[in-house]
Amino acid sequence: MRVALTLTRRRPAQTLIELIIALGLLAILGTSVGRLMVWQSRFFDQQAQARAARSASRSGMNMLLSELRMLDASGFSTTDTTSIDTVATNLIRIRVPIAVGILCSYAASAGNVRIALLPVDSLLWANSARDVAHGGFSGYAWRDAGPAAHYHFVDGRQPTDITDTSATALADCTAATIGAPASGRYLQIAPGIDTTGARIKPRIGTPVYLYQTIRYAFANSVAIAGTTALWRTVVRTGDTEELAAPFTNTAQFRWFFKNNSGVSVVTAPTNASPNRLVDIRGFELILNGISERVAQGASAQSTAYVSTAVFFKNRVD
Repeated sequence: MRVALTLTRRRPAQTLIELIIALGLLAILGTSVGRLMVWQSRFFDQQAQARAARSASRSGMNMLLSELRMLDASGFSTTDTTSIDTVATNLIRIRVPIAVGILCSYAASAGNVRIALLPVDSLLWANSARDVAHGGFSGYAWRDAGPAAHYHFVDGRQPTDITDTSATALADCTAATIGAPASGRYLQIAPGIDTTGARIKPRIGTPVYLYQTIRYAFANSVAIAGTTALWRTVVRTGDTEELAAPFTNTAQFRWFFKNNSGVSVVTAPTNASPNRLVDIRGFELILNGISERVAQGASAQSTAYVSTAVFFKNRVD
């Protein structure tokens, strides 16, 4: 009987040197992976903080632009009321339209004006605009028939100066053949229009708009302590809202206006006081947003340097 023998070679054991080399390579690989993860974490955090800074700028810009685009910087002299009430680098007060109508009749300043609101604005007025707590109605403006189509403002009004759904206003609008739906809003507003002396008189059928006085201001943020916020206030009611934050302390308002020689040229943006508010042609908005905190690996908060400009409508110069 034959017996087959199988010889098995024993695998030699790993040496201490090989083990040390393997551990060294593993440590190098682990360190590299760890550094990569830390770098990625810092990169994504820095991107997130940069987006947060840009977000503050954009959110503040949206509301500002929507209301500034509705302004009409009309007027003839230093005593005229315009869409702009006050300008400073940290705040502006403006008169923002909230409802548009058509003039049906008017009386002298001791009397009243009667208007028919446009259908869409009738709904807006019925839902909120006349509400004393929310509407903030501050006055009305009517457009003259001159070549420049200036608006003239009757300021300092309040909701109690309005007779809503006025039967007299409806009758005057009907007599003036100004068509409006029966369910629309017909308003009688006191006082009437000052037509004394050489003042331009309104024309029946001319546009009229009702407005709120709104204040935008850069001030200390409540939501994010230690930073600057953009605040919006309805002056009539005092309702205040922190629109956007945080901003750097360089956030500000600047404006464009005709130069002091009276030449009809829009100058570069400035924060110098204009001779007349009526000469302002638009605003530059410096909305430099900042992140809420310092990102990982960064030495300072991320900043988004954002500026934009908006110019007023209905100007011949």
